Amino acid sequence: MGLALAAATMTRPVNYFLIFPVVMGIILFRKSVNLQGVSLPRLLLIIIVPYLLIIGSWHVRNGLLTGAYEFSDNGSTLVLRYKAAAVLAYQQGITDDEAYEQIKKDMPRYYSFAEKLAVEKQTAYDIVSANKLDYFILSIKNLPYLLLGPGFDLFGKHFGGDSLGRYQPIQGEIAKTVADKVGLLTGYQLWYVGVMSYVIGFMLLMYLFALYGLWTIKASKQKMWVIHALIVGFVLFFIGISTGNSFAYSRLRMPMMPVFVLYASYAFHLLLLRYNVLERVGIYLTPESPLESFSPEMAVVRKDHTQ
Repeated sequence: MGLALAAATMTRPVNYFLIFPVVMGIILFRKSVNLQGVSLPRLLLIIIVPYLLIIGSWHVRNGLLTGAYEFSDNGSTLVLRYKAAAVLAYQQGITDDEAYEQIKKDMPRYYSFAEKLAVEKQTAYDIVSANKLDYFILSIKNLPYLLLGPGFDLFGKHFGGDSLGRYQPIQGEIAKTVADKVGLLTGYQLWYVGVMSYVIGFMLLMYLFALYGLWTIKASKQKMWVIHALIVGFVLFFIGISTGNSFAYSRLRMPMMPVFVLYASYAFHLLLLRYNVLERVGIYLTPESPLESFSPEMAVVRKDHTQ
């Protein structure tokens, strides 16, 4: 677990904080996840020591090179540039670049890289704290771009440029190029709109199935519900840190997609059982209860060729 968290953090520094809910979840719900056979101190050492060796060494490396014993500038420079600046831009009706330049002019002076990160972190925290409501509203407005992209992003560029109030540096330009080419070939862009509608519809259907899968797990009162609660917590964590800025788009959803797909697939499997779809094509699964967890023992499949 510790190695996995460290690898995830080295891949995407935003995972840096995941160690805290994991450790707290294990401390609070160790019995619920069948880990009571291992002593708590030993379990924590197995998780924390590999994490500290890898991530801590990166802290030391950065400190020796720059004087700032930080893992990355995600919590300072990037938060200031993409979250604090976005909040001010939304509040004042200006662009993010203008807001960022305004912030830099008002920032206290610094004389080292370590001071720079400290000043940026404090400035970003002060701006977001003083504008909590605007930050929350901005986060809600960005949810469709995060959860329904790239279809939602491309619609915005297709119909009136920045009509949805955002500029997508990657998908927006692609959308404009594709829309122009389709328009030249056909004189109208119905199929292009149809493709984008399919993307949005597919994502909405997947989320609906995922919610049904979670509801079914809760209704069946499975013993491992704590694991699912932690997974949902991680998803909400990623959604929270991926919104509240002007750069929330579909790529930031990628760490969450396996979770959505797994729960949606589980729900789809239950629906097939509930409405006897598999039996109608000659495939039988045991046990019969649609509320049982899928396990290797359930994968007893036989085909009745007489039907």
